[in-house]
Amino acid sequence: MTATTLEKRVRALETGAAKQNRIYFKMTEAMAAASISRNTLKKWFREGLVYSVVDGATRVKRSDLEAFIDSHSRNAD
Repeated sequence: MTATTLEKRVRALETGAAKQNRIYFKMTEAMAAASISRNTLKKWFREGLVYSVVDGATRVKRSDLEAFIDSHSRNAD
């Protein structure tokens, strides 16, 4: 593996780790974090998932996404 390839992989890993520590997600990041489609995310917005729009950019707070998913969890009983 060349030094350039290794550097690119390290940067990609660092970028991915930084995104995981974000407080607010972009829509695509929220979709990836929850493993859902854009349509499902928009459905969750209609069902009460809190989001913010600032200058046309939609953001979802990590804790709101987690709380929404947790509030819809069911027991397997």
